[in-house]
Amino acid sequence: RGGMAGGGGFAGAYPPPPAGNPGDPGANLPFLLDAAFGHLAQAQRAEGADDLRTAIREYTSAISAFTAAIPLQAQKDEQAAGLLQAKHREFAVHRQELVALLEAKEA
Repeated sequence: RGGMAGGGGFAGAYPPPPAGNPGDPGANLPFLLDAAFGHLAQAQRAEGADDLRTAIREYTSAISAFTAAIPLQAQKDEQAAGLLQAKHREFAVHRQELVALLEAKEA
């Protein structure tokens, strides 16, 4: 499995952006969302190119960014946080499907 199936140790992988009010943790929200969606785009491109290892790595990074963004979003808008949580679950399930596919290919 190469350490991928366990979810990866990416907590805290996204430092705060250089600008913003240091007393406002919500200031990191746009940065985290940009990172999440950027990783998702990379994951989808890699998956389209049948590069499963890169796709899994990018989905893992996106999931990590969503994990960090959800509580910040909840401070601003519970409904939006719920939508992010649903997408987080969807991408986590898809990532696990890719891990299973990769393992099957390598078996």
